[in-house]
Amino acid sequence: MGNLGWTEIFFIAAFALIVFGPRKLPEIARSFGRTMAQLRRASEDFKRAWEAEVEREERLERELKAGKPAKLEDNEHKTRLDIADSNVV
Repeated sequence: MGNLGWTEIFFIAAFALIVFGPRKLPEIARSFGRTMAQLRRASEDFKRAWEAEVEREERLERELKAGKPAKLEDNEHKTRLDIADSNVV
């Protein structure tokens, strides 16, 4: 559980039980669990998109340096021209 030990977890749970009560605590725990799952999914989606974009840029740079025409999508033409202009300098 990260950097939390069993003692810290126990005190957090006891505090939450005292503050929210036994009836409200399961509902709060479920809500917290759902929120954490959504954050984890969003983080993974962002990471996957970031890595795909980095790979696409690296592929374009390799193909440009090798003098090979790259297969570009419509939204990649500007990026390809930007890379070509930066290599001219």
